[in-house]
Amino acid sequence: MENSGKLYVFEGMDGSGKTTLSRLLKHHFDSVGINSLLMTFPGQELGTLGRHIYQLHHKPLDFQVQSINPTSLQLLHVAAHIDAIDKQILPALRSGVTVILDRFWWSTWAYGSVYGANNTTLRQIIQAELTHWCGIKPTALFFLNRKSGFVEKGSTIQGQRIERAYLNLARRQQHRHPLLIIQNDKSIEETMTSLVKYIENPRMRSRFRSQGLYVRKSISRTS
Repeated sequence: MENSGKLYVFEGMDGSGKTTLSRLLKHHFDSVGINSLLMTFPGQELGTLGRHIYQLHHKPLDFQVQSINPTSLQLLHVAAHIDAIDKQILPALRSGVTVILDRFWWSTWAYGSVYGANNTTLRQIIQAELTHWCGIKPTALFFLNRKSGFVEKGSTIQGQRIERAYLNLARRQQHRHPLLIIQNDKSIEETMTSLVKYIENPRMRSRFRSQGLYVRKSISRTS
């Protein structure tokens, strides 16, 4: 599919700062006159399937649902992803709009695999989502890592498992599109400044390494 818009993706575990940075990047694009669209997965926009699934995920009892099987939950998330891709994201990219995406299919794999979803099914539903991306790859994917992000639902061990799942996925995906690791332990202002500098001039990689924002050329396997 031909598209003229750019796609910037933020990934990382809860608490890594990706939502804050994606909103700040949207504000930056607005301030410099770049037409952009901020989207979240599974979704927060009123009147969307993503919003409904987000609420079902976080407050199942409001829907008289006692619990959701981990594999079923990820199926619901991917359904919301596909709905947003077809209805909003692809049309925006085709029209030249820059899309900022808070979460990607990476979260489906990282969280699903750690919380007990069937890995074979995860691969199949991720492939279904990729079909709907029509070959589009991120202009850059920013993976945010943060020490405080280890605390995932009160469990440091669980948080470390999710981080390893993300890093192993990053190792497998690192040659498919520009991938940047952001060690987001500085102030949000410092991280945002580095991020904007990269977007404006992605060739200046050496400078970004000294600022905690760098292209990961070779990611070793994590155990």
